[in-house]
Amino acid sequence: MPTNKQAKLRYDCLNKCFQNPNARYTFDDLKNKCSLYINSVLGMDVEISIRTLRDDIAFMRKQGAPIKCYKSAGIPYYRYANSSYSYNSDEMLSDSELQQLLDSIQILGRFNGMPQFEDVASLLEKLENSFKLDKSRAAIVCFDQNVDVKGKEHFKPLFDAIIAKAAIKVAYKPFADPKEEFTLSPYFLKQYSQRWYVFGSILEHPEWEIANLSLDRISKIKASKSRFVENQGVDFEKYFDDIIGVTKYKGEKVQTIKLKVDDSYAGYFLSRKLHWTQRPKLADDGTTTIKVCYNKELENKLFEMSAEVEVLEPLSLRKKIHDRLVIALEKHKMEE
Repeated sequence: MPTNKQAKLRYDCLNKCFQNPNARYTFDDLKNKCSLYINSVLGMDVEISIRTLRDDIAFMRKQGAPIKCYKSAGIPYYRYANSSYSYNSDEMLSDSELQQLLDSIQILGRFNGMPQFEDVASLLEKLENSFKLDKSRAAIVCFDQNVDVKGKEHFKPLFDAIIAKAAIKVAYKPFADPKEEFTLSPYFLKQYSQRWYVFGSILEHPEWEIANLSLDRISKIKASKSRFVENQGVDFEKYFDDIIGVTKYKGEKVQTIKLKVDDSYAGYFLSRKLHWTQRPKLADDGTTTIKVCYNKELENKLFEMSAEVEVLEPLSLRKKIHDRLVIALEKHKMEE
């Protein structure tokens, strides 16, 4: 019989014992009562251990049960301080629900580079010990998480600032531009290509509307006395619908990108949609289209696939890919 079923029976039995204002159950009495109750319900010979009973009482107390230890003639006994209290064991998770919770926490534990999940391991151990869960199951999921990426220490303070709606001071150094210090009202965090980005409003640059800062370019975050600027109606559930990646240029319009895919690459290309607007099948001539705003991430994606995917339209994007390929070819020229 699953351990959690036995735990529910123990809690039910203890609850009845603690509710009885006329009884004085010692620790041994409670141990024997629980053993007999489980045996009568399950029809099996079970003896509750001292450690199990101690854990049960400690767990019920953590759940709010007012269990107190009294003494009569020097002998300790246990009872609810409030006799009208009743512990509801039906609120406990089932064995399958507990195992699903364990599996979910194990998956969260795979984000071992993220500060927000640094306490998952200790939480997992507490659950395993409290509910006697299976500790022997090996991890079977691995995420493509870059644990060495810079800036991960900024995730938690940014996360907390978003929840608290607090403006913060951010020291930021882009790859090519001088270092700046911004007053940021953060709204949203997103991961793309193994990097994390924060989106928000910058007091010093209102013309940017929604700013996008890479966490690995942030050198310092500190509190700000500036007023938090509320999100002016940007729905981040839909914000990324018309782009690939995280960058949205001001004034950039959605355009149709026409591509021609090599036959040998078609299966792989269709199995990993470039964008949700891409049709599920290629046309007879091997072409397809996506409807997105231009940004550098789109250009980089198409450049990566340029040996198998040809950009037909628009010509401006085709020329960008062409010019990069000319530079790449020159750099990789083989000596005669």
